[in-house]
Amino acid sequence: MDRIRIQNLRALQDTNYVELKPLTILVGKNSSGKSTFLRFFPLMKQTLETRTNEPILWYSPSFVDFGSFDESLNYKNKGNNISFEFKLKLTKMRIYEGAYFFFKNRYSRKKIIESKIDENVNLDLKIIFSEKMINKIEVKLWDHEIEIFYQKEGVKISINGEYLKEKLVSGLFGNSTNMLQNFLIEKEKEKEKELVSTGRYFRDKVFRLINGNDPSSTEESFIVELINSINLGDSNTILKSLKEIDYKSKSIGKKIDELRINQPDFIEIKNSYFGIFLNEIVDICNEELKSFFLSVNYIAPIRASAERYYRIQGLALNEIDPQGANIPMYLNNMSNAHKKKFNNWIKDNFHFDIVAESTGGHTSLYIRYENGTKINLADTGFGYSQILPIILVLWQAVQTSEELASYNKVKLMGRNRNFTIAIEQPELHLHPSLQAVLIDTFAKIIKVSKEIGIDLKIIIETHSETMINRVGQLIATKYEDFNKDLVNVLIFNSSDPFISNIKSTGYTEDGYLTSWPIGFFSPEDR
Repeated sequence: MDRIRIQNLRALQDTNYVELKPLTILVGKNSSGKSTFLRFFPLMKQTLETRTNEPILWYSPSFVDFGSFDESLNYKNKGNNISFEFKLKLTKMRIYEGAYFFFKNRYSRKKIIESKIDENVNLDLKIIFSEKMINKIEVKLWDHEIEIFYQKEGVKISINGEYLKEKLVSGLFGNSTNMLQNFLIEKEKEKEKELVSTGRYFRDKVFRLINGNDPSSTEESFIVELINSINLGDSNTILKSLKEIDYKSKSIGKKIDELRINQPDFIEIKNSYFGIFLNEIVDICNEELKSFFLSVNYIAPIRASAERYYRIQGLALNEIDPQGANIPMYLNNMSNAHKKKFNNWIKDNFHFDIVAESTGGHTSLYIRYENGTKINLADTGFGYSQILPIILVLWQAVQTSEELASYNKVKLMGRNRNFTIAIEQPELHLHPSLQAVLIDTFAKIIKVSKEIGIDLKIIIETHSETMINRVGQLIATKYEDFNKDLVNVLIFNSSDPFISNIKSTGYTEDGYLTSWPIGFFSPEDR
């Protein structure tokens, strides 16, 4: 996920494209739209992991509560739609793997994985929706554009401006938690209606446009060979591969050789060929959305208070909840080897470790300092219970990186592994020195993740001048190779209570903030 754009979500009338860097910092006054932006990430997570009958799951007891569509719609745009846009950066290998069914005769899966098809490909996705349904989807891949319109009379699809005349049927043919639906084409056959896959429909159309024959009277192997000889890519790539095919008929070869990029005959072939992969492109969009947003780990601003004893439950946990209430169970379920590694990591970074001691059906958490002193978490300062969820989520990122690196599966099928951490007010109840240590830890984990190909994004909403200044210090000293290109600072302003303005800024190589509002941390004039 490279950039996102949000329109008409609460005060976010239009964020424009916001670049997500390894560290994205949200700053601004209260009620300026920061929390809405950050909570967009768990909002998408709770939507994509749940079967719903509406486009967005606005409320989840596990994550965030936006109320309803009407409550989430920008006040000044009532009656309009909400839209989310995503700019994704994939490899060509990822696209080919997604369309593997059509290329299996040319590439084995092993060859796809081992090949050097690592050219970057940009995929833009826009989803426009109302309360009960998605209204429109726009996809841009290479120089092709797909528009899908959902209307009362049915679904309409446009490929590069050319509308498909046949009737389309849409649905979740498979994974019911997918946000975007697949399509079938309804055709008349001997006075009966027949549902045909879009891939088969467009494949036969391409064959007719090139060969002039009815596919039903042609050997299947010949059709497959012809279609598989065309390269998936931009218009020039498709045209070039068409001309490189050895056609059996000289007249067909001459016709293809005379094609030019802007000729109607080539445009029709190109659009039909791209239509073959319509459902595969939709599936890639679904998978990329899930890959990114299901990796989101959200830490809420109000976190669970420490208790003296916790009841042990036999639950298998793989994620810290937003308030950190399940931390005792998470620690209790750790293997001894993981506990040892975890505590060594905490000591190295925060100069204390966590001890979980169980008696009967209960467990207690203790903070153990470097001098060996051990104190029940309930008897320590409030800050320790507030930072524990953050520490554990960061540890999960470290573990994910190490495990994937050890198995060398980071770039499986051309896809980087995503890991996103969204934290509201990480500085709460922390002394400035511990706030600085937390920023240092961010820098370390970003470096480790980058080295092994983990696409780590840390997004924090903060009011802490200490944390913002510490980022500048790390950039200036090049601590853990930390540099200005790894950080995006978003300044939220709201002159109108219903419209938030976002300005992107950052740091110089010397660690100074650029385009920083004068008196940003000063009291307002009365």
